[in-house]
Amino acid sequence: MPTFPSFDLSNFDLSNFDLANLDLPDFDLSRIDISKVDLPTIDFSGIDLPSIDLPQVDTDRVVGLARDAAYVGIGLGVLAVQQAQVRRREIRATVERQIRQLVDAAS
Repeated sequence: MPTFPSFDLSNFDLSNFDLANLDLPDFDLSRIDISKVDLPTIDFSGIDLPSIDLPQVDTDRVVGLARDAAYVGIGLGVLAVQQAQVRRREIRATVERQIRQLVDAAS
């Protein structure tokens, strides 16, 4: 479980801090020159980052589940095409029957 550093904020007084007094329009980011920051010289050894233990992943199981999902998707696609063909045949038969009825009624 990661641990985060604790901070003692009991002596931190923000009661006199007024955001309305900040003059943000005069804050110009273009005046900040980050080219002078030399990252290789910064000592990050004092920073204690939390470690996260990730569970082992069974890659064979993940691959199997992905394969099964692909098979199900393809199967649903095949069923949808077959269902569309059945509906097309039913509509064709209905239209042909109605045309025959109109021809018989006209003669």
